[in-house]
Amino acid sequence: MVSLVNHGTGLPQAAQTLADLAKPYGVAVLDAPVSGGHAVALARQLTTIVGGDKDVVERLEPDRQRPPPTAVRTHRHATVQPRCRAPR
Repeated sequence: MVSLVNHGTGLPQAAQTLADLAKPYGVAVLDAPVSGGHAVALARQLTTIVGGDKDVVERLEPDRQRPPPTAVRTHRHATVQPRCRAPR
């Protein structure tokens, strides 16, 4: 199966629409925006919030022998945006 990992930070509806459009073509889409600023990126400590089919997430996870980057798995598309808003 072909997979697409969307690291964009667009609207939740856009992530779901992308997954819906890709599915008939056999493409599994993971919604995986990245959280953290410039300094965090330079320190290689970004957090990835992953939503999508559980089997696809597990198949694409990095090798468990290496220390993984921080990742939060939601197992659903379009569930990540409300969880990554900065506190006011």
